[in-house]
Amino acid sequence: MHPIPLPRGRATGAWLLAAGFAVLVLGGLWQRERIELPTHALRLPAEVVAIEQRLQRVADGDETLHAPRVRYVAADGRAVEFVADLWSHTPLQQPGDRVHVLVDTRHGLAVLDTRESLYGAVLALAGVGIALMLAGLRAWRGG
Repeated sequence: MHPIPLPRGRATGAWLLAAGFAVLVLGGLWQRERIELPTHALRLPAEVVAIEQRLQRVADGDETLHAPRVRYVAADGRAVEFVADLWSHTPLQQPGDRVHVLVDTRHGLAVLDTRESLYGAVLALAGVGIALMLAGLRAWRGG
């Protein structure tokens, strides 16, 4: 597999380095609340009550994505339901599965207590930022 040809030169390299750095910093700031959830959120037991589906258009047709609808009992006794923001091609949970949620009452945020829910977007953004910075270094050096 051949590498993607990049414009060479210090200006291109500088722009790619800056873009990569910006993605890392802004992505970290954007996801900060989620990254810090385990340090201060309430960890509550929950149950998957349904699997939501949605269609996503792709080049060769439609794909069906799945995400769990989760119910938990808040500290004040209210039953709360939400659809987890972790969509996948195959359901990762099934109705009746017991899970845990992290609930941040200060910001009204509830997420599944899984690595994917907490850090998936952060890792994707970090990957993009690092790839841009590596491409910037390569262009800077003229390679």
